Amino acid sequence: MKPEAERGQPDAQYAVGYMYYYGKGVVEDRKKAWFWITAAANAGQPDAKVAAQMLDGNMNTK
Repeated sequence: MKPEAERGQPDAQYAVGYMYYYGKGVVEDRKKAWFWITAAANAGQPDAKVAAQMLDGNMNTK
């Protein structure tokens, strides 16, 4: 999945971000999650847009 994300595939970027956020198959890393989810959101991935808005509030309060 990560190779597709690195090639700019928005659905893969969102999936990788989700995996990092929840530690699914990878070590939990909120900064990497933010990177991938915002990349997907900027590419127009609808679920990533929603997640990025929610995460933006969480990241700014920490």
